[in-house]
Amino acid sequence: MWDARSQAAWWTDIQESRLFCMAYPSLDIEYFDTPERLCCFALTDNPDKLLVAFASGFALYEYRTGNLQWLHRPEELQPGSGRRLNDGRLDRQGRFWVGAMVEDKGAATGKPANLYCLDSNGELSIHKSDIAISNGICWAPDNSTFYFADSPKQHIYSYKYDISRGSISEQKQFSATPVGQFPDGGITDSNGHVWSAHWGGHCVVRYTPQGQITEKVAIPTQQPSCLAFGGADMKTLFVTSARQGLNSQQLAKDTQAGNLFVLETTITGLQEPIYQT
Repeated sequence: MWDARSQAAWWTDIQESRLFCMAYPSLDIEYFDTPERLCCFALTDNPDKLLVAFASGFALYEYRTGNLQWLHRPEELQPGSGRRLNDGRLDRQGRFWVGAMVEDKGAATGKPANLYCLDSNGELSIHKSDIAISNGICWAPDNSTFYFADSPKQHIYSYKYDISRGSISEQKQFSATPVGQFPDGGITDSNGHVWSAHWGGHCVVRYTPQGQITEKVAIPTQQPSCLAFGGADMKTLFVTSARQGLNSQQLAKDTQAGNLFVLETTITGLQEPIYQT
């Protein structure tokens, strides 16, 4: 995620419970160890505080001091459940939409993961409950469409979005990914095109609002995982990637796995909303 106030890109290494911040263009990097696996986050009106989704719940987190205020810890996400929170993003009315994932099918005993919405008033609600791995949460610039990916199903879906009520309806298949490629993190640009990191595909893909591929950008590693526009003119694309699941032989070939990539583009991205605490 890009924070225009500090001109810095932020990302999380979920499995290492670590939060990173990189000033751009200086490339100076700070990192902060987190008390639990940090799955996604949103910026708040306090630059030293984030609205976060840890593996087991939602909290306000001061990353420099470690001060933590839990907001919700759903019973179905507690240790031993086989499920945890994963991808999420703030909508333009201050609602924090976060989807969960099944990471241990045996422990989950056939129970799927949910899509949650933490409203700006603090209420938590469930809007979808048949999910394997939640990803790609983002909105059209006019707030009329909500995008969501269920990675193992290899589908990105679109929904009609009611910004006044914070509700989704009319699920449609927006796109399907090729064999061996899985839609991971997603964002929209100022033209309403959807960008998706294709895990397993060595690329990020740009779709028109109608779901047609208009651009495919090669990334020199096989598991790009998430992306954000930033920079002074919002035309710099930051792309994270993952080493997870790769054995020693694969890592010997994929020497850039786990790196952060920075690409200069001609496309303008959108600023992320700020959560009001």
